[in-house]
Amino acid sequence: MAKRLHPKIQALRNSVGHLPIHRFIQERKTSSELVSKSVPKIVKKDNPKDEREIEQYFAVWGVIDDHRTRPMKGCFKKSIEERGPASKSSGKIVVLDQHRQYLPVCVPTEIKEDEIGLYGRYSPDPIPRCDDLIVQIRSGTINNGSYGFNYIWDKMEYHEKDECIDMYEVI
Repeated sequence: MAKRLHPKIQALRNSVGHLPIHRFIQERKTSSELVSKSVPKIVKKDNPKDEREIEQYFAVWGVIDDHRTRPMKGCFKKSIEERGPASKSSGKIVVLDQHRQYLPVCVPTEIKEDEIGLYGRYSPDPIPRCDDLIVQIRSGTINNGSYGFNYIWDKMEYHEKDECIDMYEVI
């Protein structure tokens, strides 16, 4: 028998439907220290070829998003194993421009869960659209990142005290 979803999880499911990607936008009320970890940074290197490399946190553990969901450590593990840079998958995880699947930026060179959150390192493809991305990150016009994902409804639990939904696995 399928697990019965908490009414708050069912309400979220009803409001977002089954879209392929949902946005993670951190609430303004979160700690500025945690939110600043998601700011993309150009990695400073001696080799000019590496001047395009970017590193950032796409998610920080315990930070509640605009849908009142909260990623918990381990929720990305299975997807990274199945589709991450080290996998043999032909459908690898890609970095997208503003969550638009028709505008891929690149395949990340590294994506992992650590003690802070979901960390990624990537070098945008050497094409004009991605050149604009590099310029905007350097100038600060683009000053945060997020992740796109699919919910796994029975891997979520409602947290009464924080009035949010904890996500224990996502795709």
